[in-house]
Amino acid sequence: MKTIENEILAFDEVVSTQELAMKYIRERKTTHGLVLTAKKQTGGQGRLERSWSSPIGGLWMTTIYQCKTPLTQFEGFSIRLGLELIKGLESSFPLDFQIKWPNDLIVKKKKVGGILINTRIKEDILTELIIGIGINVNNKTETLPPEVASIATSMSENLRDKISIDSVQDIVLIAQNRLFQNVVRNELEDIGTNWPKKSFSYQKEIRVVTREDTLTGLEQGITENGELILKTNSNELKTISIGDIELLRMK
Repeated sequence: MKTIENEILAFDEVVSTQELAMKYIRERKTTHGLVLTAKKQTGGQGRLERSWSSPIGGLWMTTIYQCKTPLTQFEGFSIRLGLELIKGLESSFPLDFQIKWPNDLIVKKKKVGGILINTRIKEDILTELIIGIGINVNNKTETLPPEVASIATSMSENLRDKISIDSVQDIVLIAQNRLFQNVVRNELEDIGTNWPKKSFSYQKEIRVVTREDTLTGLEQGITENGELILKTNSNELKTISIGDIELLRMK
């Protein structure tokens, strides 16, 4: 498989790079590996239709990959990507990253970034994979809305130094491209064994809120498909595909 050549379109301000990517797809303006970045988003998107505060100083980007691959090969992709991203970031910056299931990047118990995956599918075949990445690189958390500032941090605040956003973008693209190609080739590592080292909540007491229920118990890891494994307070093992988690005891 040949190397992905990323065409990068940079904007000063957009509503959302994810929304812009969907517009490009509808208008058939995309190329394989097309990257859309913005210095600022006025309506950044997070999971479950939540907003994402995106001021100047962060990395706000969406990448579009075109393929004709069975959707099942991409199960657990968001978790795999999180592990790839922190591997790349830790190799370049003296920071200890963790992942809060399913898609938050954490530094010192605070959110520093997130992953948003959208897809276009035709008859169980993935035709477009749209990856949104938001990372607080140089932005100051005191400038964020109060409800966000209390749970967020940035890379520069932890390193006490300004960081090249372009260098972080390069790390993200290398990780994304490598993982995408490995998935298409069906050459994947066992994420179940890697997860405990980087999980924000492994073997900790958590509350899990799903669309149907609220559960409490101990996180026991993840499946190969990226589902969370929870040992409930009644000693049942449950696998959870979609939901949000909260640590019940911060230490």
